Amino acid sequence: MNLIEVKSGKKISGKIKKLTEKQVIKLKGNRKFQFDWSKESKNEVYALEEKGTTEILGLCSIIYEQKELRIHLNLIDLIKERIN
Repeated sequence: MNLIEVKSGKKISGKIKKLTEKQVIKLKGNRKFQFDWSKESKNEVYALEEKGTTEILGLCSIIYEQKELRIHLNLIDLIKERIN
């Protein structure tokens, strides 16, 4: 997946990765993000990473609403360095 950094116009190759519950819990106290992602550990959490690195550029939390046959995008966040 190709991404473009808005500030610089730099092209970044990225990938999406599903995080395990343990990986989400380890995000507790991570000051790179606006939210306490450990609170999302029971939901499906996906990370957007720069390809070739383990640097997480962004996260999103998804909840499947089975009764309503829909997917709820519960939370989305980018690392602070990329939005400031």
